[in-house]
Amino acid sequence: MLKPGGLAVVAVPNARCIPYRIWKMIQEVPRWWPYGLEIPYARRELLDRAQAAGFVDAETDVTGFWHAVGLLSSSTTRINHPSWSARRSRLDRRMGINLVLTARRPAH
Repeated sequence: MLKPGGLAVVAVPNARCIPYRIWKMIQEVPRWWPYGLEIPYARRELLDRAQAAGFVDAETDVTGFWHAVGLLSSSTTRINHPSWSARRSRLDRRMGINLVLTARRPAH
């Protein structure tokens, strides 16, 4: 529950992140997925849900494309995440692993 005018921050997997989707599928096949139910969302889908819930000033950002590539490479090669996985990429905006919504509860 948020106070009137309170800020909500929600992070979900990005449905458009192909490396994440492949990594998750690889983990689920042998039932190694330790994170429970995790539903990827598209940007428009998340914004629509925020609006339907009554939030205002909703915005999204996407980051972590190289992080998703690092997860995929570590699951297929069994090596640790490469140090470059934290770097920003031009692909973050469209295919980053993290879709982050910020929105406010109306003040009145």
